[in-house]
Amino acid sequence: MRFLKLLLILPVLGYGGLKAYVWYDVKSNVDDAIVTVAPFVDITYGSIFSSLLDGVVGVTGVVIRPKMTSDEFTIQEMNLSASTIFDVFMLGSRFKNGEFPEYISFEMKNANIDVDSEIFAMLDNMQAQEADSQTSEDPLLIERMDALGCGDVESFGINEFSAMGYNPLNLDVAVKVEFEKAPGQAKVSMRIKDRDLYSVNFTMQTGFDLHQIKSAGLQPVEPEILEMKIEYTDTGYYKLRNKYCAQQSEGSIEQYVNANIAQLAAELGATFPQKTMDAYRQLMMSGGNFTINLNPAEATMLSGLEFYKTADILDILGMEIIINGDNVDLSQIDWDAKAGKTTTRKSNALDIIKGHLSNPAVAEVSPPVKQHSAKTGKYRKVRKSQLSRYIGKNIQVETSMGKRRQGQLESMDEERIRILMRLTTGEFSFPVKLDDIVQARVYLPD
Repeated sequence: MRFLKLLLILPVLGYGGLKAYVWYDVKSNVDDAIVTVAPFVDITYGSIFSSLLDGVVGVTGVVIRPKMTSDEFTIQEMNLSASTIFDVFMLGSRFKNGEFPEYISFEMKNANIDVDSEIFAMLDNMQAQEADSQTSEDPLLIERMDALGCGDVESFGINEFSAMGYNPLNLDVAVKVEFEKAPGQAKVSMRIKDRDLYSVNFTMQTGFDLHQIKSAGLQPVEPEILEMKIEYTDTGYYKLRNKYCAQQSEGSIEQYVNANIAQLAAELGATFPQKTMDAYRQLMMSGGNFTINLNPAEATMLSGLEFYKTADILDILGMEIIINGDNVDLSQIDWDAKAGKTTTRKSNALDIIKGHLSNPAVAEVSPPVKQHSAKTGKYRKVRKSQLSRYIGKNIQVETSMGKRRQGQLESMDEERIRILMRLTTGEFSFPVKLDDIVQARVYLPD
């Protein structure tokens, strides 16, 4: 009987010992981190918790006080979790060895941040001084979209958000990475929510190089995008922004929204269909939600896309935009590159570019080069299943999105074909998913 009791109590003692060890290890790491930043900021916390069965460790009641100011920021809870408790503590070494847990996630609950704080004012002034001392560059359009038509405001910073009444921030943030080692893929999910202003849900299915991850350790590496989804829901931000920008432009909210739409069209060099403009105007005026889906025909890196015209970028990424439940028909947008504004930045070109594009920002697609032959011919309809017979031939395809692609059929596999298209300064190998093709024609001699 005593032996049986011992067998029953040993697991309990082992669990209690392991939990005590985890608590001590977490406390040691947190205290070490606090000591490291002690010259700059005071950090205190209320308690440490862990769940061995769920693979979760965390701290509660975090208070952050920068030493150079009288500011105070609070975080209700921060936690780190993985598929097992051992993955939490061995994460760094496992990454370096090219090993991955089933998932790893970080969560921060109820972070209260005062936008009017002294530290933010100092950071804003430092950023302004740095900008004055360097060669000025135009901010990216994504940084300026909301501020278009907003009087003399070029982009929104701390001062502008504070003037809107964007204070205090009450943020919940969660990030989760799920690894699929065999196919070399990972799913990244992120959720950011300010209960009074907005919520953003972001998911991305990526491909990654195991060797690159192994050599980089925990350093960031650029992933290949397989799929991406961004969902934004307004819960109060647009109302604050509209009122602020109407005051800055000394007009009505409707006048600001109209100016924003007109300037956005000019920046992009585009003429939008009326239905799209109405949907965007309704979003700007009354809020709601929008979704952006990316579904490229093959894994694609974002670096290098700035070298292409906007219409080509949308095609490469397989972009879909939904505003308050209505799909935006991107094929109905009339793009005019000459009317747009481009910003040159240094970046790597995409792997799908062949040759050297001396001015790729204005590259135009030209018809395929005709083969010199005494025979004449015409484009004839063929089945998708038969396309592999025509590698090297000129081809035309129409997609479910109403797009037409024309060029030389370069290759084909089970999921896609690649069409070699001639550019003014090189060649572009464009992937098209077989499932997206509604009609295919091949140029054949009579």
